[in-house]
Amino acid sequence: SVWDFARSGATPIFQQAVHPGGVLSEIQQSSPHTANGLLVTAGADRQIHVLEPRRNMMPVVSFGDHKDFIYSMTCAGESLILSGAGNGWLLVHDIKTEKCLFGIGASTAAVRGICFTSNKVVCAGDDGKLATFTFP
Repeated sequence: SVWDFARSGATPIFQQAVHPGGVLSEIQQSSPHTANGLLVTAGADRQIHVLEPRRNMMPVVSFGDHKDFIYSMTCAGESLILSGAGNGWLLVHDIKTEKCLFGIGASTAAVRGICFTSNKVVCAGDDGKLATFTFP
């Protein structure tokens, strides 16, 4: 459920299962440093949904490339979504192109945490290790 306490008080303005039959594992604002305001969700149903709050949470794009539950996600840059799954894979999706750009084995077990900087991605996995990837 989503509430807008300034406009509707305790009454939800949106109440729908975005990831039916599965856990909603992550929710973030895309491009947190810009004003586009899209919400990105990831769940145990192996799906990532990009929702438009100004259009009653209408899906803008959905990605179903993961082969296992999604445990972690972060948004980066203007339109990138980095997500980690139970099979150890980190996938990078682009909201603008609506494509999976690439995937990489980041852990031998579930990827539970992702940190993104301007030129690095650090992933923490259930295997107890950190994987660091550097971009030019």
